[in-house]
Amino acid sequence: MKLKFILFAVVGFMVLPVVSQTPEEEFYQLLSDKKYSAADSVLTSWTATNPKDAELIPARFNYYLNKSRDEIVVLYEDSIVPGGYVLNDSIDNPVGSISSEINWDDNLYNKAIEEIEAGIKAYPERLDFRFGLAKALEMRELYDKEELVLSDVLSRCSEPGALWRWTDNEIVSDKNMIPDAMYDYCTVMFNAQADEPLQSLCKKYLELFPDDFKIMNLLGGSYTSTGHVKEALSTFEKAMNISPNDPILMLNIAYVYVQTGDIEKAKKIYQQVSDSPHSNVKQREYATEAFIELTTEKPKVNITHYQLFHQWLSVACNNLTKEQAENLASPYYFNTFLLAQRSLKSPFEDKDITVETIKDGNHTVYVWKFPEPKKNREALYMVFFEVDNHIKAYAICKGDLVDWEISTSNETSRQTYGSVERPKTAKQCVEILKARGAYSGKISPSEFFPKSK
Repeated sequence: MKLKFILFAVVGFMVLPVVSQTPEEEFYQLLSDKKYSAADSVLTSWTATNPKDAELIPARFNYYLNKSRDEIVVLYEDSIVPGGYVLNDSIDNPVGSISSEINWDDNLYNKAIEEIEAGIKAYPERLDFRFGLAKALEMRELYDKEELVLSDVLSRCSEPGALWRWTDNEIVSDKNMIPDAMYDYCTVMFNAQADEPLQSLCKKYLELFPDDFKIMNLLGGSYTSTGHVKEALSTFEKAMNISPNDPILMLNIAYVYVQTGDIEKAKKIYQQVSDSPHSNVKQREYATEAFIELTTEKPKVNITHYQLFHQWLSVACNNLTKEQAENLASPYYFNTFLLAQRSLKSPFEDKDITVETIKDGNHTVYVWKFPEPKKNREALYMVFFEVDNHIKAYAICKGDLVDWEISTSNETSRQTYGSVERPKTAKQCVEILKARGAYSGKISPSEFFPKSK
């Protein structure tokens, strides 16, 4: 079988000898050399000679896809581009950089997509057509569309008697081709942090290939990065049942335990990885360092109530997407774990804070209640709303001039919005703040001074 992949345009095609080349071989040689005009002439002649040849479809797809993509070299003055070549002055100070930039011709790119989609419709068994379409979408970071293409492959795999063909309509006999390719596609999505399409694809894949612990590891990692720690732990544990000595899975489980506050469990796993003959040198070193980090008691700086409410919780949660908001379902992650990472200590123990999760239509709101405040500006409640796919925190505090006030904070300032009725319950907190515009991110103001009697 000729594995003439069309995954990265013409990258990976064989350089074929000039002597006795078929039109197909000559075309791909010219395309590889970026001789588009000559390649087009061969393609025209090939089409005229054999217009029903199925291999014309990937040829036209590759032609349009390659021609649509133009990589240029760009000089950035007074700017350092990550991954670029850094330019230094005479005393070795960076002054600029050189990097490559990809420009796309959307008209040609769309022609490539239309060509391969028509090919899939005409030849639904051609796996190389579907993988080529998926890679073309991946190249433009269209991960949602890529996931649909790959899910269609999996759906067809589950049909009784499903058969796949490759180049020249040869039957695919390699049982590892689809698992190997899916792992590659999922890895790209994982590295691109395309978590929603990745999770959807992984779950569908595991219905068909339930013992693939490598895909489980990617899925667990995606769950971890999006704050779904329970799902992450469950996924990693399933993978461990299949590959019980895998040090990578063990390290990932230990990391989840650290996030959820199960420090002793995490330490035990780090110790196991350090001692395991299945671990390589880097894994043993990492596990040893992590164990020491958890074991060594570091002196911590106690932060004040004001700092916790208005310089930490309000600011730290702004980096959360709503998918990661599950970290707010218990106080540990923000009140203890992340502060400890910075050698800081909250004025409250986790047990001092009550957390309620309120379902408000399609929204989830987390309400933290603290002990009764003793000083002005100390919060009784911190309420975390979804605003524009991120989390925004509102504090209901003991006021300076009014009894109770609403405030929010960012990295540089604290904003107050005047008086508010003291809520009696977490649900009432949500209703009051929602009525004042919490979901918009802009709280409507009220009185800033006590009413005259």
